[in-house]
Amino acid sequence: MALEQLEDTGIGYSVSDDSGNVRFAIVPVTGIPGDAGLSASELALTDSLPVGSFAIDIANGGSYEKKLAGAGTDKWVKDATIDDVLAAAGSDSWREPARVKDDTVYANLAAAEAAVNGGTIDGVTVVEGDRLLLPFITGSNPNVYIVTGTPGAGATLVEDTNSPTNNDVLVIDEGTDAGKEFHYSSVAVNWIRSNQTTLDELGFIRAFIGKAGAGNIATAFATNNVVTNGQDLESAIGALDGQVGANTGDITILTSALGNLGTEVDAIESSLGGAIGPDGVYIPRILAATNYLESNTSYEDDFTDLDAQIKINEDAIAGLAQGGQASELGVVAQTVIDQVLIDEVAGVTWDVIIRQGNKMRGFFIHSSHDGTTVADATDTDAGSNLSLKQNGNIVGLDVDVIVSGTGATQEMQLVVSATSAVNVYATRTDVNF
Repeated sequence: MALEQLEDTGIGYSVSDDSGNVRFAIVPVTGIPGDAGLSASELALTDSLPVGSFAIDIANGGSYEKKLAGAGTDKWVKDATIDDVLAAAGSDSWREPARVKDDTVYANLAAAEAAVNGGTIDGVTVVEGDRLLLPFITGSNPNVYIVTGTPGAGATLVEDTNSPTNNDVLVIDEGTDAGKEFHYSSVAVNWIRSNQTTLDELGFIRAFIGKAGAGNIATAFATNNVVTNGQDLESAIGALDGQVGANTGDITILTSALGNLGTEVDAIESSLGGAIGPDGVYIPRILAATNYLESNTSYEDDFTDLDAQIKINEDAIAGLAQGGQASELGVVAQTVIDQVLIDEVAGVTWDVIIRQGNKMRGFFIHSSHDGTTVADATDTDAGSNLSLKQNGNIVGLDVDVIVSGTGATQEMQLVVSATSAVNVYATRTDVNF
């Protein structure tokens, strides 16, 4: 290969192979290589150069390398200079943060100092040494001012010696603009908010995950059945997922062919008959022709009523089997020994034994009344037959049948009294209507 001057233009240098083909070249141009603004000869040359060739813009010293074969500026890449790197990295100048930004339009510096001595700026209680950004102060620079002295006791504001320049950036720590960044614009001669979109998005994220505010805030869940307060979201979600998995397994077992709850409940409802509805709720038998269960609201009521009535029936059956036995001990004043309902019994016979020590009397008493099943009795008639007597008379002994009460509870009663205490035993035989 040989280094020689390009023969077609007379400018620049090229390296050719033994066959005369240009493999690499360095050429000067008066603009961007491949640009239509070049002279015809320069444009033709830069379009024809092989990949790897260099072109130097003699107007500004820019260096370009050909990366792709062919014509056009897109086939060339500009080599970056240190200035280009700095420009790409940005030229922001970060300043010390300010505690609060006050957008009040103050007439002058004295008006701003009066506000500082009032105690609070934008809701923040300021103290000596605080840095305040005052972008709308008349007659002074829109800059940071430092609180000098004790607010409320003649504090003053001293402008930061670092005058604002284009692309200065500072962050506000507290107040309405807490967390916001502001860039100084030499065109607007004021501070421009720059990161509101980021702050908005952070707020949206906090709302989305339920975080109460900025900062290190522990989780506080509404319930703690599975998760615990202070637990991070990843582990809390893991705990919930684990519990859901366990519940799913339990539900699968309960709904399997061997333990289908729905089928089992349906079978139970069917076995209980019409007393249970399809929703499993007891149906009161208000309209049913029942003797003791009407208007009950549960099977518990049913069982209680039936148990009570069975006891009543058993007592009645036992009484009938024994001839309606009754007894009273230590009788002196007139005492009811036995009774029957007039609405149910037309007549009755009592076999009565009365004892006082070794003295004994025995009577057969046959009694009836003038009432009916729907009308009260006004009188009763009783006949007695003294059938037994031992060891003398019982002094003051009186045996009688009387009518007591009215209506459905009116009774025919066997009553006994004596001067001294006696024991009375009676067996009754009824003649029902």
